[in-house]
This record gives sequence, structure tokens and C-alpha cells, in this order.
Amino acid sequence: MECGIGYTLPVRYAEYPSSPALARVVDCYWILEGQGTGVPEPVIPDGRIEIILHYGVRFERHHVDGTIERQPASLIVGQILVPVSLGYRGPAG
Repeated sequence: MECGIGYTLPVRYAEYPSSPALARVVDCYWILEGQGTGVPEPVIPDGRIEIILHYGVRFERHHVDGTIERQPASLIVGQILVPVSLGYRGPAG
């Protein structure tokens, strides 16, 4: 594992285009699979709303005040305005 990286290799990240029927409202589908170390990584604002379904371990949001909040198994995330720190420990999917 490289120092400061929140996951061990191999990790699979892939994006898939939406169907033509949904293309007006769904930009893409993406998947992240791999073993996490618990080290938080920044998520940079990208202007998108996301529907997140965790079928592996749930991710944890690390707040600037030191608190850690575990995400639910499924959630809808609105547009974020500042970077958010997320980490996970165990198999993500």
C-alpha cells in the first residue's frame, strides 16, 4: 500500500453511460470496488447530484471537528460546495 492512499490495490473504478431513455437526467453510472484502509480521501465538488448504493462496507465522512459519520446503505447526495473527506475500511462496492 502506498502511504496516504485510502485503499489497497487492486481497486476497480468504472463509469458507464446511461441508457438513451435516461440520458436527459442521468449522466452516468459509476462503480468503486476494492479494499479500503480507512484513510479518508477528499471528494471534490463536481456539480452533480448522486444516488449512492453501498453494497459493501459503508463509507465514513470525516468532519473537520474530528467527528466521523457513517453513511447509510443508500443515500441521495445533493451538490456539494466544498470538498468532503470520505474513507472506508473493508470491501467496498
